[in-house]
Amino acid sequence: MKKVQQGDGSDFNNFQANAQSAKLEPVAPLQVSANRWDRKAIHIDPDSPELVDRKVKALLNKLTMENFNSISDQVIPWANKSEKEKDGRTLVQVVGLVFEKATDEAIWSEMYARLCRKMVEQISLKVQDDGIKKPQGKPIAGGQLFRKHLLDRCQEGFERGWVAKEATAAAAAAKALEDEAAKAANRREGGPEGVALYSDEYYAAQKVKRQGLGLIKFIGELFKLQMLTQPIMRGYVKILLGNVESPEEVEIESLCKLLAAVGASLDTQKARAHMDVYFSRMKELTKSHNFSSRMQFMLQDIIELRERKWISRNEIAGLKLNSRVVAASGRRSGAPRPPPKVGDLSNFGKAR
Repeated sequence: MKKVQQGDGSDFNNFQANAQSAKLEPVAPLQVSANRWDRKAIHIDPDSPELVDRKVKALLNKLTMENFNSISDQVIPWANKSEKEKDGRTLVQVVGLVFEKATDEAIWSEMYARLCRKMVEQISLKVQDDGIKKPQGKPIAGGQLFRKHLLDRCQEGFERGWVAKEATAAAAAAKALEDEAAKAANRREGGPEGVALYSDEYYAAQKVKRQGLGLIKFIGELFKLQMLTQPIMRGYVKILLGNVESPEEVEIESLCKLLAAVGASLDTQKARAHMDVYFSRMKELTKSHNFSSRMQFMLQDIIELRERKWISRNEIAGLKLNSRVVAASGRRSGAPRPPPKVGDLSNFGKAR
């Protein structure tokens, strides 16, 4: 392998000489634009809705069960900015941001319900809305005002959700028919069928369904923390069972998830008559052929759950397993056996 010979540097020297002798055109200095971006010149109003939206969303994105106390303590001061407002608009904005996060991330419903409970307990009593007053004329303030706005959002989301669900489901079904017709036409003409892709309408329908189920779970967690009353919860159950002719599967699924979460708390002695009516209707639905067997099995599971006094199969299996372990450990530890009955010769001659 030949080594590369090192030059004496004459080529580089010639290049420098040529560069110095070349005449370069003068370059005009950069002009400062009148509308240039200057970070120091940006001023964001600390009370602006844009800043509240950005800061609260950032805090909610960081919120976990591990850092719950520290992050939630930072969320509450943003709601307390309404102390200087007569209409409590910042409080309403914070309620909306928490609500949207809770319904979109159903897996964290318990955590967001805990956040709401903490805000009800700790929001300043100086936060008021002059347009919302008690029957006596006194304004609703602090945590009670937060709770009212939260319940309003739950009710609006619940009612609006079914309307949006029907519209998006219809749009998705229409788009699916168009896609099937297009593929059939291509098959007849001998052309490629193309790759099956989900439409925007399909994703919109799935998002509405996800948020609807997330709302149901969030409502259940609020009820467990005594943020919602039994009459309100029974109202939700009645709405979900209201479609007698042809209930939607998402309604049945929501009903089952809600009762699985809070059915034991709703099934009190005072509300027993209401629950009997609901479950009578559910038993009728199990015989319907208007929806899939999956929905029928979900209904049947909830009916059987009530018959077992709201004790799940896993809990029953765990109790049986524990009793067997205790019995087995008692025998292994040499626990004394009960004395034989008088005249009992069944164990006569057996080693003990």
